[in-house]
Amino acid sequence: MFNSIVPEVHRQGLDPNKPIETKAVKQVLQSVADGDPDRYKNISHAILNLGSRAALQTESSLTLNDLRSPIDKTKLMTEVDAQERSIFSNPNLSETAKKNELVKLYGKLSSEMPEAIFKASYAQGNRLSNMVASGARGNKSQLSSNIGSDWLVLDQNDNPIPIPIKHNYAEGLESAEYFGSAYGTRSGLVSVKLATADSGFASKQLAIAASDLIVTKLDCGTDRGIPVEVGDGENIGTLLARTTGGYAAGTILTARTLKAIKDDGVKNMLVRSPITCQAESGLCAKCSGVRERGTLPPLLDNVGLAASSAIGEPLSQGALSAKHKAGVAGAQTRRVGGFKAINALLQSPEIYPDGAPVATQDGVVTKIEAAPQGGHHVYVGDIKHYAPLQQNLIIKSGSRLEAGDPLTNGVVSPADVVKYKGIGEGRMHLLKSLRQSFIDNGLPDNRRNIEVLARAAVNHSTVTDPDRTDYLPDEVVHHSALENTYQPHDDTISMHPSKSYGQYLQKPSLYFTVGTRVTPNVAKVMEDNGENEIQVSKKPAGFDPSYIRLMDHGSMKTDLGDQLSSSYVASSLKDTVLSGKAKADIHGTSPMMPLAYAIEFGQKSKVDPNRVGY
Repeated sequence: MFNSIVPEVHRQGLDPNKPIETKAVKQVLQSVADGDPDRYKNISHAILNLGSRAALQTESSLTLNDLRSPIDKTKLMTEVDAQERSIFSNPNLSETAKKNELVKLYGKLSSEMPEAIFKASYAQGNRLSNMVASGARGNKSQLSSNIGSDWLVLDQNDNPIPIPIKHNYAEGLESAEYFGSAYGTRSGLVSVKLATADSGFASKQLAIAASDLIVTKLDCGTDRGIPVEVGDGENIGTLLARTTGGYAAGTILTARTLKAIKDDGVKNMLVRSPITCQAESGLCAKCSGVRERGTLPPLLDNVGLAASSAIGEPLSQGALSAKHKAGVAGAQTRRVGGFKAINALLQSPEIYPDGAPVATQDGVVTKIEAAPQGGHHVYVGDIKHYAPLQQNLIIKSGSRLEAGDPLTNGVVSPADVVKYKGIGEGRMHLLKSLRQSFIDNGLPDNRRNIEVLARAAVNHSTVTDPDRTDYLPDEVVHHSALENTYQPHDDTISMHPSKSYGQYLQKPSLYFTVGTRVTPNVAKVMEDNGENEIQVSKKPAGFDPSYIRLMDHGSMKTDLGDQLSSSYVASSLKDTVLSGKAKADIHGTSPMMPLAYAIEFGQKSKVDPNRVGY
């Protein structure tokens, strides 16, 4: 019946001998949307009706066998008991170290158990696992809670509790297990009360930061792009930055073109992105790519607001769904997870939660020694860094590091990446970190929307040499404004990346921006993506990259309307009066003043008819 609804061309890759699960249905609908959009409505409704009829006509109930553990827990418990005894009997471990070792043990089991339980129960025809596989109800973590084991849970502050939850709900919890898991359960219920306010505030800040990213031209003409894997489904709708797999630069990627490129043996490619757009203001349509209407966005389309809304909605849903996790750690054994982790990436507080220390200079790890308070002192060259007790070192003596490289398995603050590695690397770090955070929290990780946010969030530099700019010393300005008017140093030469170590980019390359210091890692990325010649100088650009927390973005803008709609209005207006920088522009990229004045909205500027703005 399914085959009679969906044409064969859209069923490629489906195994006729296996059930059609949620992921397969999504792939089919995506294929229809890309290749046969006019029939999408009828086909999607027909699939929905087929599922409704099947649910009505096919009986399904649970038996006691569905509540039995599908794995041999006796054998597993014996192995775990042996590992616990080994930890407790180790005379070289302090009480704190023993606790950390137990958390690692239970955390590993907690992250592995859901998948193991799902596979074993699904193979046995368990009806609960069928519900999870179909996407009708529940998830793998909840299935494990019912017929497997949670193992590790978190308290109200997202700290792991070293009390193993060895039983499941079908078996019944022991007293210690119940009280241990109660922390996270209560925390989840409380967080629901705060979720709407917290996520709504974050969504407002996203909107303010990205509101001026409107389409100001059809094509900025750049050949820059970000490296992506060919198999990433988020590539659909983007444009090739370089000729790839027989397709010319500028080709709009579809499911068919991606398959052809993949069949040609290509694994990675460059696609255009808001991160690398070189429009003087806002974004160009081609770097924005095909958007929700199925076409390239028209002039004045506010891509920034659309992207911030698309990201803000899952944030709200993720915060509201915290109560369903009941404090189970799963793969998340760090102290901060969920909405807090995502918000930390956006705000990058000075004391970063579970933040990883980073190398503050290039060099070799010369010494690692135990710190009196716990943790380690790591020496990069002769500079001492502190690695906290709760985190594991990911380096060793002799490791060669670059400034900004992490020393532990903690979370790297975007502010540190921007400070030591530059604007471009900061944007890519924020993109990858936000995607991973969304995945960890079961939220849709729309890469294209996060790219827009990364462009808006990481776009400030502090002026260090006023003679090379029109700004004052220590003034924080939009990096894109500096880059678009930048004049290279007189000693600028073209060189191969591998011969440019220690010099500064004078022209953007890939996602690396003007002023980026070329290091071996930077050079390798360039070489891997076909950049054989770059423009560099031995002199710094005259401005240093800066990461401004999302809450301060509105007050840093030069449009008066943006400042009035942001936080810290009083202080930002005082600064505006003193500097004279802000202005009320009814034909700029911000919609605030055009809406406030309610005149000439959407019309061409009478002063400059060629200017694109509201």
